Amino acid sequence: MLLADWIVVGILAFFCLIGIWVGFARGLRFFTSGFFGIIIAIIVCYTLGGPIYKIGFIQDLLGKFITALTGKNTFCDILISIRIDLIVYYIALFIIVLILRLIIVKIVLAIADIDNVVISFIDRIFGVIFFAAVTLLFMLVAFWVINLIGGTTATTVTDAIAGSKLKLDWFYEHNPLMIIIQVIKMEVVL
Repeated sequence: MLLADWIVVGILAFFCLIGIWVGFARGLRFFTSGFFGIIIAIIVCYTLGGPIYKIGFIQDLLGKFITALTGKNTFCDILISIRIDLIVYYIALFIIVLILRLIIVKIVLAIADIDNVVISFIDRIFGVIFFAAVTLLFMLVAFWVINLIGGTTATTVTDAIAGSKLKLDWFYEHNPLMIIIQVIKMEVVL
């Protein structure tokens, strides 16, 4: 095993121990509150915004909104030209996602607070799984940033993880976060 493999195993073991100690519910509350919660809400809105936008009644509501603004005055025409309907749609979606996130976290916390050995054990097991997934996500974000930096930094990292037993080189080359950058680059070109 490479040094990079041992580093990842050490970090993963550390986060899994935190998962056992903290549990799923409290870990979920930590990673979905504050800054992390806003980032998660933005990613959910980015991911689900397009498919939800195509739903019929959403289209009807936004169409009625534009119809109400059409021909009122110059200010309303400016709002229509900057696609105020999409701005209002994504702000509303963001608020709905934040509210749903709060409700889901409250429900999970209420379940985890039940004083039962079985539920406590399940909470700890899911805590290990959750924190392992968080570790994987942090690794993917680190690989994503290294890929964005490029140059000798990216070359040094790819050389250091080549032939990894944990397939770190595969994760680096097939990072799903890079799809976001590719989509953004395609939209800029278009």
